Amino acid sequence: MKEYPLTTVSYGVSSSPFLAIRTLRQLIEDEGQRFPAASEALRFSTYMDDIVTSVPSVEAAKQLQSELTELLIKGQFELRKWASNHPAILSNLPPEHCAIEAKDFTLESDKTTKILGFQWNPIGDYLFYRVKVPSKLATKRNILSTLAQIFDPLGYLTPFMLTIKSVIQYLWQSGCDWDDIASVEVVKKWEFICNQLPLLEKLNIPRCLNFELCENIQLHGFADSSERGYAGVVYLRASLKDGSMVCTILRSKAKVAPLKKITLPRLELCAVVLVARLYMKFKKCSQKL
Repeated sequence: MKEYPLTTVSYGVSSSPFLAIRTLRQLIEDEGQRFPAASEALRFSTYMDDIVTSVPSVEAAKQLQSELTELLIKGQFELRKWASNHPAILSNLPPEHCAIEAKDFTLESDKTTKILGFQWNPIGDYLFYRVKVPSKLATKRNILSTLAQIFDPLGYLTPFMLTIKSVIQYLWQSGCDWDDIASVEVVKKWEFICNQLPLLEKLNIPRCLNFELCENIQLHGFADSSERGYAGVVYLRASLKDGSMVCTILRSKAKVAPLKKITLPRLELCAVVLVARLYMKFKKCSQKL
């Protein structure tokens, strides 16, 4: 019997995600002292095989690009699929190494790239959703499958997602089988949802929150509930150095009301707890700025 050990990280085995991240961590420990910016990006802004990070200026971006390239080459890693919202960052790279080329930075360009479940348009520097229109067959299997395909980690689609979740809760409560056609009322509601889904692609979310330009940063949380569910949302309100104000949503979250009927005041308290937890997460982040 002969043993053949794997000397590379192979996709498809259960240990691959751990090995990929662990290899980068070891590279930081071995070679990261001379590359502080790259080490921080690899440690805190790497998701599997994607490095997603931001810096306040073009000069800082070029420095980070240089450090990342030098550090990773020491581990025999070659970075590909570069993307940026500024053409100068991509101008010195071979076209085959870029997800979007520097020459594509025109007003007419519609070049986009996928980033953590979102679509990112580097030219306009905004995030948006790309939604696959589902079948209008109103079954529990189809509706649940549609919900699972919409990746919304920051909760920008919370009002829309809560509607789908409430439909699924009703189907579970009614005892429908996986492939049974729902009641006429649910069928009409599901057809309406399917007709509205394409409109989500028109939602453009600004990617950049440039705290370097802010003088005063405030976090505002709002909570509310109804008999169907409860929700919380956190906004960032900042005053800029030129005297203008900016307000943007940071994150929201919602849950359907439990099957066991509880009073509206208790649901409102649940919403307050929900928004308080969201608020504390962002308060810790803002204190580091």
